[in-house]
Amino acid sequence: MQAPATAGPAELTVSGTLQTIVRSSKAGSVEIGVLTGIGHALRVVKCTAEPATPIMRKGKSARLADLQAGEILRMRYRPSAEGNRALEIEVVSLGDDR
Repeated sequence: MQAPATAGPAELTVSGTLQTIVRSSKAGSVEIGVLTGIGHALRVVKCTAEPATPIMRKGKSARLADLQAGEILRMRYRPSAEGNRALEIEVVSLGDDR
């Protein structure tokens, strides 16, 4: 796992294990919790993903409904006063060194 790194102005990237998926009836949005670590410290980064959030799995487009707890993700997000918003999500296969 990697510590969050700056990806651009006001955008962050986190890599880690998908821990929580909370499906909401609110416009089909989903709250995602990604477990990540910095040194020996662990934390969960929570983001809201909308149905239009781009999701890639093995180079192909995927849907929010396809995400499963325990998968390894790389997620780009933007912090805001209303909470973190997922900008794009990539499901990382084991052995993927990107």
